[in-house]
Amino acid sequence: MNIQDELSLILNQKGRPPRYFKLNRRKPKTLLVLLPLSIIILFFSVGVIIFYFSTLKMKFALEKPQLIKQFEIEKNNLEKNISVLEIKNKRLSQDLIFNDGLAFSGSQFIR
Repeated sequence: MNIQDELSLILNQKGRPPRYFKLNRRKPKTLLVLLPLSIIILFFSVGVIIFYFSTLKMKFALEKPQLIKQFEIEKNNLEKNISVLEIKNKRLSQDLIFNDGLAFSGSQFIR
């Protein structure tokens, strides 16, 4: 290896003998470049996610009254249908019970 490609470090600590480290210069440079780049990418992605969910929230807040009106109309229509069917059910059950012209035998109900 070329001497210019290596970086030497000597670490002195109290009570311990000094340590000698050899580092390749490319490793710290790539670390110094990749670390800020990864932090920038992280902040950008978090910003995009926050922007997406805030626009989704605003879109739902704007559409909420229209959805409520639509479901209220549908609910009213279904309630009207239920009341009409209840009236028909009462009428048909009364006609069946009080109609003397129809004589049912037990075998006709079994069919």
